[in-house]
Amino acid sequence: MGSTYTWSNKREGYEMVYERLNRCVCNYQWRDIFTGATVSHLEFWKSDHCPIMLDSTPYRALFTRTSLGHRRRFHFEECWARSEGYVNIVRKSGVNEGESANMQDLVSSIQFCTSQLREWNEVNRKGFCKEILRKHKELQQATKEIHTGSWRSASLIERELYALLENEEIYWRQRLRATWLKRGDKNSRSFHSCALSRRSRNTIKGIYDSEGK
Repeated sequence: MGSTYTWSNKREGYEMVYERLNRCVCNYQWRDIFTGATVSHLEFWKSDHCPIMLDSTPYRALFTRTSLGHRRRFHFEECWARSEGYVNIVRKSGVNEGESANMQDLVSSIQFCTSQLREWNEVNRKGFCKEILRKHKELQQATKEIHTGSWRSASLIERELYALLENEEIYWRQRLRATWLKRGDKNSRSFHSCALSRRSRNTIKGIYDSEGK
């Protein structure tokens, strides 16, 4: 699945070279166990080699995680500060009126602002994730067509995707409360694992009485 080629020198015109240098191999015993396994050539990303993804359980998306349905506390997202939508909501709510508003009006403004930000974030976050997926697909398509065009289109999409992942990094950094996060570790598996582990520890799954029931 994906592009036929796994390597390119990313040059223009007649100097452009593309080859299939990287492969995934297995023996018959492994293939008999994982009969539905798939191999995908992902889009070129900051490298002249494309990543190769081996998926031994391609149908795992059929199993979804159920939600406990509890209302989560309101948290300010650092990445909001980069969005015009956030600034407009704060201005309309009147939170920044300062001394001109009494305490009751200020509390009402904060509550209104919180409510609006919840709704805005829910819509914006879904759109943000879809935009990242869309850019990944565009980059993957541009990668497939490297032998018919140039790398300029792919480079532009790559820069746009990088900007989106910058915000994604801020999103996960805030959830981890980590100071050891360094540049270059964009959206890695370890960050997701830590965040999910913390959420699991903080979730109350049940209450037991003195008899253990």
